[in-house]
Amino acid sequence: MITNIQIKNLINNGSVLVKNALNNIQVEKIKKIALQKTDKKHSDPRLMNDTTFFAITPKQFLIKLIKFEFNKISNSLYLKDISKKLKLNLIADNFYREKSKLTMIHSYHTPKQEQEIRPWHSDRTYEYIDGQETKYNSEKIIKFPNPDYTALKFFFYLTPVGSKNGCTSYMPGSHEITNAVRSCIYENEIKYASFRKLEDLVNLIYYNNNYKILSKKLGSEILLKDFLKNAQLMIENQNLDTYDFEANPGDLLIFNDGGIHRGSKSSISERLVIRYMYLVKSFGQTN
Repeated sequence: MITNIQIKNLINNGSVLVKNALNNIQVEKIKKIALQKTDKKHSDPRLMNDTTFFAITPKQFLIKLIKFEFNKISNSLYLKDISKKLKLNLIADNFYREKSKLTMIHSYHTPKQEQEIRPWHSDRTYEYIDGQETKYNSEKIIKFPNPDYTALKFFFYLTPVGSKNGCTSYMPGSHEITNAVRSCIYENEIKYASFRKLEDLVNLIYYNNNYKILSKKLGSEILLKDFLKNAQLMIENQNLDTYDFEANPGDLLIFNDGGIHRGSKSSISERLVIRYMYLVKSFGQTN
């Protein structure tokens, strides 16, 4: 499904788009599963109320069995089988260069709307971990596994997406910048400040002596300078489509969620995706 060149691009750029990862039969089957309503509540403020989570662990399957939720068991097994057929775990293993673990499968449905699904941001910052807001303090730094704690996410598009229509735009190479920031905070080389939002990240880089410290950490001032130039353009003009792309149902976006990305507005049609998340096995904690 994915070539060695695409794996290399994923590692270097932070994301890669794979065309026709699912066939039409698989797309239609998964769409029916994803659109089934659920009454489960979730605490992740990034997600819509109709986001559906699927069982992946023995405990989760047992709970559904006790509740006689056989249809949900069948749906979850089908989605897990898709991940096995497409060998998503091997892709994640190659990306991390060590063993990975599937930690989440869920569908994500966004209605047609004029506001962005999610502005430019990173999912891996010290005040925002795994969908939960955290009050930053020095103890949190100690508890945080390490600066390399990021997730590899697989977005299977079930509806057409494009510029200003729900594509998950990604700033190439931004995962290296955020990793350097996390590393410098973790090692107490720079003082913590929120950097989840793109504008806050830029402010943090320019603060005090941080630019010089981060350039040294990256081993290249050019990387940092180019990122800041492109970031400023995105901040000043939210309608720029520099990093947008076109994708059809069945296409797959794989990305490192530590990098800077956004969900563009779904102004033409609703958006429906199924999302798989992989962590390094030593980081992966599921119930």
